[in-house]
Amino acid sequence: MRVAFLHFPKTAGQSVHNSLIKEFDVNKICPARLNAQLYKYSIEDLEKFDLFSGHLDWSYIQKSGKFDYVFTVLRDPKERILSFYFYLRKEAQRFLSNNEEVPVNILKSFTLTPKDYFCSQNQNFSKFIKNHYDNFYAYYFATGSFSGNSIYEKQKIYNKDKILKNALEFLDILDGIYFIENLNKLEEDLKILFNKEVEPFMKLNINEDSKSSERIRDLKLLSKEWNFESLLDEFTDIDYKLCDYIKHTKHK
Repeated sequence: MRVAFLHFPKTAGQSVHNSLIKEFDVNKICPARLNAQLYKYSIEDLEKFDLFSGHLDWSYIQKSGKFDYVFTVLRDPKERILSFYFYLRKEAQRFLSNNEEVPVNILKSFTLTPKDYFCSQNQNFSKFIKNHYDNFYAYYFATGSFSGNSIYEKQKIYNKDKILKNALEFLDILDGIYFIENLNKLEEDLKILFNKEVEPFMKLNINEDSKSSERIRDLKLLSKEWNFESLLDEFTDIDYKLCDYIKHTKHK
């Protein structure tokens, strides 16, 4: 059996991953958790693995052959953005407190004001922001890549209706689409898939100690006079349409 879990940042993916790996021989689990690791493998190398789980491009994984179950977990688009941003800030603080070198894209979340961070004029960093924050679900589904925004930028595809249409077509590829607040449904489906009990999800990294309202409050304090809410709306408008569609179809 071959399974691919397309893990998006800040969607309880570590908990799901920890449960999945118990069901596969260690030699059949692709070691790559990030694209930087994934692309070091040839397609022939990937063909020998039965489980893929991580922040990985489906556009590359799918070349390795047929899969029996491909799924992902989603979260409210604005909550995912806020959670990811404050996660990077915490990571920057952790690196600094340990006197370790901080990756530049993480460091900027801590050293820049929210306006300078999200509206950066630096071309390379702006690509990072758009790829990780701007309607991330829609661009990933439309292209099968974490660099979906950059891919469409190169192709000069800006029409949001076209992006949404292409994203919706990707849904037929997925066998399961779940939401973070309903992970028990995923547990039930995995029991059926493996025909056995699976390890319960611990949900360790959902940041339940930090509510969405608290993150909004903290972002307001950091933003001072800058009104970030209009940018949040812009960065999630396609994703909300996509999520609404999913919630009203069989993908739940």
